[in-house]
Amino acid sequence: MDKFIFVGNRFFVYEKMINMGLDVTTVYAVRDSFLEKELLNRKIPYEILPGKKEFIDLLMSGCYDYLISNGCPYILPISKLADGHKKFINIHPSLLPDMKGKSPINGALLFHRRHGVTCHYMNDGIDSGNVIAQMEIPLTYDVNLDLLYQISFRLEGAVFEKAYQNGFRPSDPICIPKQPIYYSRNEADRIITIHDGWDKAFSKIRAFHLAGQYLYIMHSGKPYEITGATVITNPVVREMYFDDKLENCICAVYSGKYVLAKIWGMLLQFELLDVAGLAVGESLIR
Repeated sequence: MDKFIFVGNRFFVYEKMINMGLDVTTVYAVRDSFLEKELLNRKIPYEILPGKKEFIDLLMSGCYDYLISNGCPYILPISKLADGHKKFINIHPSLLPDMKGKSPINGALLFHRRHGVTCHYMNDGIDSGNVIAQMEIPLTYDVNLDLLYQISFRLEGAVFEKAYQNGFRPSDPICIPKQPIYYSRNEADRIITIHDGWDKAFSKIRAFHLAGQYLYIMHSGKPYEITGATVITNPVVREMYFDDKLENCICAVYSGKYVLAKIWGMLLQFELLDVAGLAVGESLIR
């Protein structure tokens, strides 16, 4: 029976492996990860993922047939670890070869790309080995970032099972974009500026609509985190707050969390975590 090592920070692929009856000899969990918390709750033995050099030494001397990676933070020297028998497989939350990198789920929303999950062979590069299996997730507007994280990570278990049932044979990718994107979150993408325009600003809001990642505006040197935004089309509201206001003007601040502003030729209602310091008549976005 094949022996598996599992390493990463997510749980659902490992759960699928156990439910399939696979022989997982060792689990290496990233410290304080969702994987570690689930293993603790279920009283499943595991080891904390050690430093990169120590981990590579363990893999060099270990007895296993497959290493399954699902959120491993290290780029492993697969060409040195492979001995003609061992296989190294990763599960990644995007439709590779598009959206390589650390933040593919944010990137799919930010850049309006097709999204899904991929099981692929590892090589010395980053998310660049041969695709084994993929499953697509349509990006409908009723799926926000929170839910997209949930269904993406859960579907990783299903795509692993699909790959296993197909004998881990390589297959063609679902799609190969003309210009694949590598994306990892950066601070610049989380700031709205007056130069963005509404379409880009809305994409940013959708792509970072999660506590700890919220988009923000800078006003008088203070960041204001945005949890939502709506275009106001009601004729009474527009007549009251829009027609006689200057562009990029705060029209109203209310209920301790809302700001109504005329920006990009529209009347927009922003929901913020904090509105202290914002005043009617001021410019909202720099």
